[in-house]
Amino acid sequence: MSTHRTTNPNHPTYPELESHLHHHVDNLFRRYSKLILLRIDFAYLSHSSEFILQDVHGLCADMVQLESRLADINGIAGYTWVAEYGTNHRYHAHCAIFINGQLRNKAWPIFLEIEKQWKSVTENEGYAHRCTPQRHYRVRSEELTEHDNEMGVKTMKYILSYMAKTEQKPDGVHSRCSSIPDRSRRGRPRKHDLK
Repeated sequence: MSTHRTTNPNHPTYPELESHLHHHVDNLFRRYSKLILLRIDFAYLSHSSEFILQDVHGLCADMVQLESRLADINGIAGYTWVAEYGTNHRYHAHCAIFINGQLRNKAWPIFLEIEKQWKSVTENEGYAHRCTPQRHYRVRSEELTEHDNEMGVKTMKYILSYMAKTEQKPDGVHSRCSSIPDRSRRGRPRKHDLK
């Protein structure tokens, strides 16, 4: 990324939501030394009853069910998601999954595990779309980022700023972030923690 910008200028955002998402990234890096950002969109199949009948509360309930299942997937350090509504996908959620780079170094197998859980939660009426990094993207997810890589952390925040956009939120802001456990005191402390 050629700039130090952490906000995507193409989409006006809710400043409070964007700040909350960026703060979540900072808190995750206080706990974990290496993270990989996996972006997933969760929606309902267009031929399903959920696609037609679902409202924002039903989507949020399904996402909370998914949250409880994420705890059973090895290597997930945290997550955040935001509910949206669009004419093509109707109610859907943009989600960022943070993978502990000390435990796992590939996003694809974790995506497959999460996709399986989403299909189970929605009784096969939902689908998960992995937002794969493309060569032409200005910034890319799914790269291992260390806590002291300032540009990598800013790249993550830039990607998350899209989730805070004001568009497609007719019901207001509905979002959640994972809780983050206290950092283990095992091992050598980070240099900036010694000050």
